[in-house]
Amino acid sequence: MGLQIIGGKTLTLYYGVGIQVWTSTITISMVCLAIGYYLGGKLSSNKEPIKIIRNILLAASCYILLLGFLSNSILDVLLMENTILGSLVSAFVIIGPCTILFGMVGPIISQLLSTYVIKKSGQAAGKTFLISTFGGVLSIFMFGLALIPKIGISNSFIAVGVSLAIIALPVLKPSRFHPLQGA
Repeated sequence: MGLQIIGGKTLTLYYGVGIQVWTSTITISMVCLAIGYYLGGKLSSNKEPIKIIRNILLAASCYILLLGFLSNSILDVLLMENTILGSLVSAFVIIGPCTILFGMVGPIISQLLSTYVIKKSGQAAGKTFLISTFGGVLSIFMFGLALIPKIGISNSFIAVGVSLAIIALPVLKPSRFHPLQGA
């Protein structure tokens, strides 16, 4: 959700702070999450789920880091007179790809938990979504109330990108680290 706050704030610089911008941001977020959930469900039975999660996080990290440097240039190109269409297209380009990637992670983690830890898919999904929701709430407050006002939009994108890379690093060598060990 921090990405949506940063992305939405970026769009306000081009399309104003009207309801159209936030409607576009939320709509694109929901559609892209649904796509991600579907794709993640397809990938959840893969034989190398840890590697897939790592690759998803690294891909999202790289995209978000690029946004830290290129979001204004991208939005300069996408700028449209029609606020609704412009903010929808811009929201899709700025937050869409990573939101799809983030949506893919939940089903894969739920499958891992239900297979190796909990043995009950409902409990696994519940724990996955609980942690994900609390993480989203925390990131909304962190970016909306602290980081964007203090370090700006571009640096906030960079902070998210670097954070994701750091999260993915322990998973780079799954043979040395397995998040389900001792669970």
